[in-house]
Amino acid sequence: MLVILLSIEYSSKHFPLMFTWKIVSDPIYNFVSFNKEVEEPIVNSILLQRLRYILQLQTAHLVYPGAVHSRFQHSLGVMHLSGVVAQDYTDKIIALYGEEALEGFPARSLVEATRLAGLLHDVGHAAFGHAFEEMVIWRNKKIPSELNNHEKIGVKLVEQLLEDVLLKLERSHDLPHLTEILFELLKGNEPRAKILNVYRWIIKDSLYPTDIIDFLRR
Repeated sequence: MLVILLSIEYSSKHFPLMFTWKIVSDPIYNFVSFNKEVEEPIVNSILLQRLRYILQLQTAHLVYPGAVHSRFQHSLGVMHLSGVVAQDYTDKIIALYGEEALEGFPARSLVEATRLAGLLHDVGHAAFGHAFEEMVIWRNKKIPSELNNHEKIGVKLVEQLLEDVLLKLERSHDLPHLTEILFELLKGNEPRAKILNVYRWIIKDSLYPTDIIDFLRR
């Protein structure tokens, strides 16, 4: 477990050294880690903890009794994969194009925001997940367009319940633009900064984003 804290300018290779890490067991990756300084408060929030009680595979367990893993497990897995890919992308971008290619966003903030986007990408799901979305939300014409799917609902919940927490963590741990980057990755509109499209591809916009990779393996 790493217990070293640094506050220096660095490439993303130094990212793990900024934090203290907790490790949890995972059936796919053996172990998944999250940092105590920024990620643990989000993991312990009601938004994430409620996902323990929402099954990833909707109603599949009614036919396949073993299909009972939760969206909480999936969210931890997507955070883990997103962090691995974000660190690799960031180091390659810097090596090939220089740090200016990051368009003013610190490497550490890009990696952390991508991890948090993976962690929070499913917080808008209700019971029965996509089945609820298709049968209830999409059939109810009274629901406004800005709340008509789980991604939009998730962004609104993060804004209402976690934005102040995120801004405080951003200031406390020297992660400039963390909250801004996170919302750009989670929202449906294309990010204003071109570099953020690269990090959105990690989570959801590519052919095989980390969301799908974890889903298929799990």
